This record gives sequence, structure tokens and C-alpha cells, in this order.
Amino acid sequence: MHSSVCEHTYWRSGVVLEDKVSGNKALVKADKEDKKIYVRVSGREQTRRTLLGIIRSNFDHIHETIPGIEPEEKVPLPDHLEIVVDYRHLLVLEENNKGNFIPEGHSEEVNVKELLNGVEPEEERRG
Repeated sequence: MHSSVCEHTYWRSGVVLEDKVSGNKALVKADKEDKKIYVRVSGREQTRRTLLGIIRSNFDHIHETIPGIEPEEKVPLPDHLEIVVDYRHLLVLEENNKGNFIPEGHSEEVNVKELLNGVEPEEERRG
């Protein structure tokens, strides 16, 4: 995604990407010790998913080239970024028509569809 690097903002473990059309920006940062990559997208709520989708697609392509890798995607709770939920688990909950659930480490129910819609539209998940 070299052409999307925002104003040459990159360093050894991260990069800031920009969607020139929407103006949204994403921070993509690696934590080598924890073996995690964090992606945070900011900008207009209506178009943030587009940039996130492009980034996820690029990671999918990279993962396809590495035999034996099993990446896990996690979705943070909007008001509690330290609490994350497995993306595939959310998809299973949605398939089983579970509207709400209480994530581990949280005391209140959260809406499955709202969390998933923050990552990609329902039409794309079902397509």
C-alpha cells in the first residue's frame, strides 16, 4: 500500500495510510513482542470501513503467501478498546441469530451486528 502512505509517515514498526478519496486515515502498527498488528481507522464514519476493507484485503493476500499461518482478527469494543472479541466468533454468533452477548472482561451486553458492521457491511459478510 505504498501509494497510500500519508505524507511519508512511516517507521520501522508502523505506517499512517490515507484514503485520498475519503480523507480517512489509518494507523497500522506492529508489536513484534506480542506478535500483533493494530489497525485504527479515523475519519468520516460512513467511509471508514472502505479503508479498513482495503487494509484487511492486503493482509489476506499476504497471509495467503505464508504457508501455515493462521491469523486471528480481533474487534475492539468501541468504548473499551482494551477488550477485544474474536471476529470469527462474532460471525458465528450472527449466523446463530444471537443479537447480544457479554464479552469476556466486560459486564454489559454488546450488540453483535453493531460490532460486525464496524468492520464490514452486512451485505459483504453474507455475500
